[in-house]
Order: sequence, then structure tokens, then C-alpha cells
Amino acid sequence: MKRILAFLLMLAMLFGSVCTLASCGDGVALGDKTTTEANKSSGNVNFKDNDDNNKTPSKDNDKTTSDDNKEANKYANIKAILYAYDDGYVYQNYNGTYGLLSSDGDILYDGLSLLGQTFSEHSNYLSGYNISGSTNLSLILDKNGKIVLEEGKDNIEFISEIYQGRILAYKMTDERPSGKTYDLICYSATDMSEVFRISGQDEISNNILFDDKGYVENYYEPSNSKYADICFDIYGNMYYREHYSTKYYDSNGNEYDRISATSAYTSKQYGFPDILELNETIAWGKLTKSYSEYKNSSTAMYAVGDTKNTLGPIATLYMRSTSEWCATMDKNGKILMKPTKDIMLKYEYYNFGKVTKCHTFSNDLCCAYQPSSGLWGYVDPYGTWKIKPQYNKVTTFSYDGLAVVNDLMVIDTKGKVVLDISDTGDIYPLEGKYKRSGAYSSLYLTFSKDGTVVSSESGYGYTSNKTGSYELHGDSLIIDDFGYTAVLSEGTHTFEKSGDNIYIDGNLWVRVED
Repeated sequence: MKRILAFLLMLAMLFGSVCTLASCGDGVALGDKTTTEANKSSGNVNFKDNDDNNKTPSKDNDKTTSDDNKEANKYANIKAILYAYDDGYVYQNYNGTYGLLSSDGDILYDGLSLLGQTFSEHSNYLSGYNISGSTNLSLILDKNGKIVLEEGKDNIEFISEIYQGRILAYKMTDERPSGKTYDLICYSATDMSEVFRISGQDEISNNILFDDKGYVENYYEPSNSKYADICFDIYGNMYYREHYSTKYYDSNGNEYDRISATSAYTSKQYGFPDILELNETIAWGKLTKSYSEYKNSSTAMYAVGDTKNTLGPIATLYMRSTSEWCATMDKNGKILMKPTKDIMLKYEYYNFGKVTKCHTFSNDLCCAYQPSSGLWGYVDPYGTWKIKPQYNKVTTFSYDGLAVVNDLMVIDTKGKVVLDISDTGDIYPLEGKYKRSGAYSSLYLTFSKDGTVVSSESGYGYTSNKTGSYELHGDSLIIDDFGYTAVLSEGTHTFEKSGDNIYIDGNLWVRVED
């Protein structure tokens, strides 16, 4: 019996040793795998110089460091703030997309392709589409960055841009083998309430939009062949034109002169600032022509501003004879700021040639340039500097009394800075030599911290080098002064860092020794 017990004890001890060895074996294997994964996550990946053996590393290799840098420089992609309001700011990125900042500077929405009018007295929404999506569907965004109307949801199949304080959308109400049926819905851009609805539409008009007079013209209703043309206004009133006729009739059959709706009174009622200024053009023209200095100038123009001005509408005048002059005038023809060369109220831009325009008054202030200093500030209607010249760029004050200066700063009417995101910095310091991965491995880019970049192309016994400049703004790499080069063209490219390597337009560039 003792011998049997001893034998069983020996078997138990032997079996335990085997299990322990197996466990140790698994532990070593797991340890090796953990070490391998740790090496991968560190970004320490070696690349062979052989063109055919370049391996693409994971973009997530240095993900933690990348995200930390982006958080520290969340404004790095922003090129300029375009519009400033009490509730937030509309900005543009270096890649051409747009976004929305809160009044505290938080990014509420990014990656919008902006369409139509932005926030105004008549609109609390933005229209556009998100380019980050695969379908680029239209949407309407509120001031909190929330999508309130979106193409492809709730049977909405088309959304117009915002214009004249209105949004038009087609909503599918029925679908049969014979086709779809839609309701054309008009929303108020103030509160997204439904203004009117036209039911029973059997097709979508993708070009539908209110014009400057507040009408949608040439809106044809196939079910009614009596009319050649149907139009409606922003309130849903319908007007009809019969075949071979130029006359329009309302729903009661009364002849209607649509031009009468563009009177100054009606335009104020409709809330169309463009129409109001258009209808007062003749009156302002008479006033300016009565002013001899303006009348006798070889080049003369003016613009009218009517946004929260104490004196009401104010005209800014620009004159050019032997030299440039600017002045201001009230609605009664009284000159407020006499002609001067020391204050310029005009700006220029290029559109197939130089175009000169006048800045307008808003909140009793107008953008003004001081030739002697080369800087911009703001003057009142009498030509007194209320915000001294100190900026390189300025914009007109919004109806909320906010203006963008130097692209990335927002000030109020006292000149106080309410937002400053100018210290964006670059997400990554870019320096070193990089080789294009794969079939294009004969291409090189060498970046220097001083903002220069050298492109190198080798092959067939020759080497071509070209020097240009670059700017790195978050996810955008801007190349300039290259001229023609097969390595990388001038312009804006997408940029991403992954460990020691970079991606430009999604293509891998491997860091190499100089």
C-alpha cells in the first residue's frame, strides 16, 4: 500500500512540473508579443532603402503624441475669422473649409463648405455641406453647431442655400413605381419655422433660390399647362404668366406688377438690405452729383451703410482726380467728413483687374486706412479716429458690434479684444529630409526650420533640385515659390505626422538621414 501511495505521489509531482513548464512557455510567448507591440507603438520602425521593400507604417504609431499636440494647438488649421457675432464666429481653414467657434473660442463645428449668406439680422443659421463625408449632403447649422436640417434624413432630398432670410427644401411625401412626390417647404432662417408649403411636386429643381427681389422665378408646375411660368415670393404668394404673354397674375386673376414689390417700403418690410440700397441708389446719386468735388473727379464711387448708425444711412465717398480723396455724407446731402487724403475709406481687390470699393459705416464706425502709417483703424462719420490705426487688416463691424482684425483677433466698438487666437503655432516642428515611399522613391523633400524646402528628383543620371518656401498650419502644408516640380506642386496639401515619418496628401514620406 505504501508503495502504491509513493508511486501516485511521484506521478502528481511529475504532472505538476509539466504544467508549470507549459505555463512558462506561454508566458515567454506573451512576453515576446507584448514587447513587439510596445516597439510598434513607440514609432521606432526601421525602413529599408530598397524601393521595392519600403513598408508603410501605421498612421496610429504616434497617435497619442499627435493628438496631444493637436489639442494644444486647436486653432492651427484656422486661416482667418471671417465673421464675428455675439453668439460665435465663422472661420475659414487653410484647406478652404469653414467652421464655427463659440463666443468662448471653442470649436463647435469644423469641415463645412459654406454656401449662401452667413448669420445676419435675418438669419440665425448657416447653410452648406460637410466635405468630410463621402456624399457631401447639404445641411443647415445653428449657432451652437447643431445640425437642424440635413439632406438624406426625414425624407429631405434637397436643401437650398440661405438667401433673403429663407431656406427652401424638398421633402419626399410619396414614392411609387411611377415616381416620387414632394412637398416644397420654405423655412424662416430666423427660427426654422415653416413659412409656407407647396404640395404635390413631382420633381426637384436643384437651382431653386430666391433672387434679390425676393422671388423664385421660372418655377414651372407641370400639372398646370395653362401657364408658361409660375413664380412665388418669400411669403408663398403665387404669380402666373400665361403662354405668349409678359403679364403676371395673382391667384385671384388680377394683373400684378412684381416690380412694385421692390419699393423702398416693401423692401424694408421684407427685410432685404440689398433691395433697400438698390432703390435708394438714384437718391444718393443725386446728392453726390450735387457735391462739386465729387462730381468733377475723374473716378467717383460711393457706398451706403445703414447698420445701427445713430445718424441713419451714411455714404462713404471716394474720389480720384490728380490724387485720391475720401469724404462722408449723411442722407440729407450734408458733408460730415470733408475730403481728405489722410483717411482712406476704400479698399481694393483683383477680379480680372483692380477693383476699388468703398467701406461702409456700421455701429457709427468705418474701416479707415492711414497712408502715413500704413495701418488700419476705425473712424466715426466726422473723420475722428475712434480706434487708432494699429492693424494690418480690418473688417466692417457686424450688427452685433464686433469686427475681425489681423485675421485672427476680434474687437468690440471700443477697440477691446474679445477673442485672440493669433498664437496658433504649428502642430509639429518640421525639419529633416524625407523620401517618397514606393514607386516614387527617387523623390525627396528637405525641410528647414527657417521655412525653406528643397525638392530633389533623381533618375536617369541626373538630379534636379528646386528651393521653395513652406508654412505648416495644423493639417495643412502650404508650398510656395516652387514653380514647376514633379516632387510636390505649389498650393495647399493635407499633412499628417506619424512617428518620424509624414503623410502628404495621404502619401507616405519616410524620414531618412541627410
